[in-house]
Amino acid sequence: MEINKTTFSILCLAVLLVGCNSGENTQPTEVIEEERGQIEAELETFSFSESMEKADLVAEVKIISKLSEIEEPLPKTIYSATIVDLLKGESEILEINIMQQGNSNWQFNDNALFSTDENYILVLKKATDDYVPYENTYWILGEETGMYQVLDKNITVKMALKDNQLNSIELNDVTEKIKNKEIQSKVSSTNEFQALDKKALKEKINKEVK
Repeated sequence: MEINKTTFSILCLAVLLVGCNSGENTQPTEVIEEERGQIEAELETFSFSESMEKADLVAEVKIISKLSEIEEPLPKTIYSATIVDLLKGESEILEINIMQQGNSNWQFNDNALFSTDENYILVLKKATDDYVPYENTYWILGEETGMYQVLDKNITVKMALKDNQLNSIELNDVTEKIKNKEIQSKVSSTNEFQALDKKALKEKINKEVK
């Protein structure tokens, strides 16, 4: 995987594991609670247009199973996933592998790990590092900022960082209901998020990547 600003920011999280000095604008902390470490870090983020441009693959996927966990160089979990709807990129097979920051020992930015049988729209980059044990594996661009959690057939939630480019398709009433816990939800992050019209989001992605 080519080292870029995003990768550099993530790599600096190794301070929690090997005691390296953190880079500027990255302030990882460690909190031990119930024997699970907490990793918090500021990552370089991308606008909607930038993320669509930089992505190798954008797709709605269904998580099938957890394949394995990695501790070094950073804690990650690798999942097998089925492509439900390919929005950008080429894939000759329907099943891919996805790396998510965090594992059963470490939680990343208070994000819950993926759940099997749940769907997500993900902005992905192909993983090329030697430590990745599986072929056809992808990592999430910007981590939680490149994750859209599918709640149902009509609603998708951008997991972090509200984006003004998505304001026109935001379901403001749903966002407020989720914040106020007025409706049952599966939102797995305490970060700032946007509830979006799922169909409109896919249409916007398709227009952006053409």
